[in-house]
Amino acid sequence: MSSLTRNFREKMLIQKIQLLEKALKANIKNPSLDNACLVAKARHELFVFARGEA
Repeated sequence: MSSLTRNFREKMLIQKIQLLEKALKANIKNPSLDNACLVAKARHELFVFARGEA
């Protein structure tokens, strides 16, 4: 894996984790179906990315 690819994947991983953190904080602060859906979507995107399918 080239350095450029590795840097891109690291940045994408950080972005996915930050998105999940943001969704979790919003859901803790204001529990709602919309926020729960955002958490589920962010968690799924992180899982798919970590498995290497994205």
